[in-house]
Formats: sequence, structure tokens, C-alpha cells
Amino acid sequence: MPNLISLLRRIDLRDWIIFVICFGMYYFVYARYYTSGEITHCCDTHGMWSIEYLAMYSIARVGEFAWWDPTGVNGWPIYSNLLNWTFNYFSPYSLPYLGGFLLISRFHEISPQGINQALVNEKVIYYYLLNFIAMMLISREVLKTYTARFFVAIAFTLGVISFQGFRDSHQYMALPGPLFYVWSLLYYDRRRTFESFLVFVLATGLLVSS
Repeated sequence: MPNLISLLRRIDLRDWIIFVICFGMYYFVYARYYTSGEITHCCDTHGMWSIEYLAMYSIARVGEFAWWDPTGVNGWPIYSNLLNWTFNYFSPYSLPYLGGFLLISRFHEISPQGINQALVNEKVIYYYLLNFIAMMLISREVLKTYTARFFVAIAFTLGVISFQGFRDSHQYMALPGPLFYVWSLLYYDRRRTFESFLVFVLATGLLVSS
């Protein structure tokens, strides 16, 4: 019990308040229109969107990655786009979502509409949360006051980067690796302990494999 109490005391409720406020604003201003289907992603509906849909469809239906689609990448293997373009679809940061999607599909049949909804949630919700967490960790290392951190969080949530995530989602999906690497570099520089060095090595490995 004392250990649990000490752990709860270390949880800073102000960070959670910032997170809840910013995510609420993000969902109310932007995300709810995409998750409801009222607005769809633009520019790449016949390119990256259809290819990623095929990848998730293959995961849900046959339990493996779709390796080739003659209609999606001008006849090239599908992995030439999903693994070697501006982002890696098998990045360590995307695997938790894909793994969860695969696990759910093993126990519950996912309809084509459900697959599309899962793709929307991945682009609009999942990667926003990843990038937001990394950004908040960085701000904790360079800013002392919660007012400054709150300003950064609002700027990230309502700024141009969110629009970039909607227009060019593949670039937004590539951000977690660099952001967490920058945080780990700052984290190690300010502590210089063996534990912080391990965090830096881990983040570097995740960036390299992203």
C-alpha cells in the first residue's frame, strides 16, 4: 500500500489535465468529423488510402500482410510503397495498433466499413496520441512552467501540424520515431545516468527501425 500511495503521488495531475483538454479540443474541432465519416481524407484517396486499406483488409481476412496489388502501385509490389516511402508501415510505433487490430479480427469478423473505420482511427486518433505524448515529453525537458507547456500543447493540437496529418497522413505517421528520439536525447543529456542511457539507446533503435 505505501508503494502504491507513493506512486500515485508522483503522478502529476496537471499533465493529465493538459492532455484531456487538448485531446478534447482536438476531437471536437477536427477528429469527430473524420471518425463520423462526415469528412474524408483528401488528396490520396486513390493512392495511399486504398493501399493501406488493402493492407488492413488482408490482415483482417487472411491474417498476413498484403504483398502485392497490381492496381495500387502501378504494378509494383505493395511493400515498395508501404515500407520504403516516407514512412514504414511496420514501424515499431505502428505495430501495437496493427497487432491489436489483428487480435480483434481473430475473435470478431470486421466488416469492410469496420476496416475503413479502423484505418480512420489509426490516422486520426492513434498517431495524434503518439505524437502528442512525444511532444509533451520534449516540452517537459525544455520548459519549466506548466503555462508554457500548455501553450505548446495547444499550438501542436490546433496548429498546422494537425492539418498536415489530415492532408499527408503518411508524413504524420513518420513523426513518432524522430520525436521520441529528440526526447530521449534531451532526457539523457539532463541526467547522464545508466537508465537514461538505456532510454536513449532504445529510442535510437526504434528510430532506426521506423
